[in-house]
Parts: sequence; structure tokens; C-alpha cells
Amino acid sequence: MRAYVLFHGKRHPRELDRAAVSRFLEHVVRTEKQPLPALEPARSALELLYGAVLGSDLGVVPPPRPLDQMSQILRVRHYAPRTEACYLHWARQFMRFHAKRHLPDLGAAEVEQFLTHLAIDGRVSASTQT
Repeated sequence: MRAYVLFHGKRHPRELDRAAVSRFLEHVVRTEKQPLPALEPARSALELLYGAVLGSDLGVVPPPRPLDQMSQILRVRHYAPRTEACYLHWARQFMRFHAKRHLPDLGAAEVEQFLTHLAIDGRVSASTQT
């Protein structure tokens, strides 16, 4: 938990809330070479710290957001940082195109709509669509 305290400028964990926990977990995802294996122990340690040691209930520590999960997967598969940034950019564009609907609600038809939009209105190359 040393990393958690240092991340928050040596503030005592009692002074920090759920948002601080989320920010730290997002930091773990962004900075670890192996984010998936590092994330679960960090989450468990925070639940232990707040639950058993401090006697404070944080509730359920929120899971990573979809784009953070995508970033984790790309890092675990050793994609280049620029490739990861590019894929995340297009994922954000896809989400904006569909008015920020939840990703689980989107399927093949929505992907086809987005690619058609890129080809017709966005005038992007075939390699970008791929």
C-alpha cells in the first residue's frame, strides 16, 4: 500500500475516498507493464486496507472502464504504445458516433454503420477502416 499512499502525496488513506481509489487503480493500469496481473492484487489490498485495517466500507471497488480494459488487453498483448493510442482513439470515435451508448449494447450492425460513416463522410482510407 506504500504505492497508494505515495501516489496520493503521502496523505493518510482515511482522508481519501472512492474516487481516490479509482484514480490509483487507473494509474496502475496505465503504468504497469502487466496491468491485468497487477490490478487484482492492488484492488484486493485496497479492500483489505479499508475494510479490515481502517474499518471503513468503500463498497465495491469499481472495475476498470471499458477503454481501460481495452488498454490493459493491448498492453498484455505487447502492442506498441502508438498502436494502443491509435486503437483507443478509434474506440472513442466509435463511442461518440453512437452517442456514448454502453458498449455491451453495440454489435456488428453498429460497427458496420460506423465504418460506412468513415468511408462516406469521413473519407478515410481503406487501411484506416481495417
